[in-house]
Amino acid sequence: MNLIKTYIIPRLFTDIVFFYLLLILLGLVAAGLPFDLNFLLGAVANYLMLIFAFIINDIEDREDDAGAVFIPQTWQDNIRMMLGMHVNGSGVPGAKRFLNPFSHGDLSVTVGYLWCGILALIGFIFSFLAGGYWPLVIATLNIVVGVLYSWQKVRLKSIPILDLLSHAFLLAGAQVVYFLAYPRANHAWLGWALAALVFLNSVSGDLRNEYRDFDEDRQAGIRNTASVIGKRNAYIFGQLLNVISIVMIMILLVGRGFNLVGNNS
Repeated sequence: MNLIKTYIIPRLFTDIVFFYLLLILLGLVAAGLPFDLNFLLGAVANYLMLIFAFIINDIEDREDDAGAVFIPQTWQDNIRMMLGMHVNGSGVPGAKRFLNPFSHGDLSVTVGYLWCGILALIGFIFSFLAGGYWPLVIATLNIVVGVLYSWQKVRLKSIPILDLLSHAFLLAGAQVVYFLAYPRANHAWLGWALAALVFLNSVSGDLRNEYRDFDEDRQAGIRNTASVIGKRNAYIFGQLLNVISIVMIMILLVGRGFNLVGNNS
């Protein structure tokens, strides 16, 4: 029960579900797919692959998280966090919104890898059943990037520029492109433009996260883009890209709506 309260719900559900649902809907719109069983299989596969990436990250960060203090968050806190606002600290050094079970012996690394293997396998099977070869390729790339993003021997999240690109692919771009890879997807330029803007918005999200976690990342020895361009610039660029991408996404969605109305009239 403690594991559910301190890790599974805050980390593998709450941390993911807000942006995941939005991405899945954007993927559906971008690809022009029907809301059917194939879409639902792909949606489940993407959720499992996100859980995979989060667990791998927590396995690799287990030493860094050993001294963390668990402070529960409300759903309002999670919304603020998505907007790049620093809500974890609350004046408590090392505070986190979840408790890493691999840091405290609640779960062994072996069990974590076993979970990841099962999640990846189910994700691959569902991807192939949902859309065939190309969704499976995107799913495979997603898993590979998920490993390289956190794996200590590579750790893309600690390499300037690559941290932004890998984060944007892993937590946004891959989910939209995944549905564009379906055989029945509408490959109009609007769909690909929407995917590019979602990718750009995720870049802004990572910059805002790096701004939010700037001091903690510096203490952990993480050298990311924010550490190169500075905390203030990370905030400015993050907010600027966020506004630009959201405005452009809204314009494209309106254009997509007009196209659908025109095609049905």
